[in-house]
Amino acid sequence: MSDKTRHDHTLLIFFAAVFVFNSPLTNWWSLIGLPWYAIFVVWALFILIAAVNLTRDTNDGR
Repeated sequence: MSDKTRHDHTLLIFFAAVFVFNSPLTNWWSLIGLPWYAIFVVWALFILIAAVNLTRDTNDGR
């Protein structure tokens, strides 16, 4: 995977996170009564996806 494609994927992940955390979904989360740590789990997933995207080896044939 080229660096340009990798950075494009990182930007898509970033914009998906902005959409999820800065949209009407946040009001919905507060209304359904999720546990206090639920938002941190979602953040951790976005961080994990971005880290995996950035640490993939470019020579592994993917």
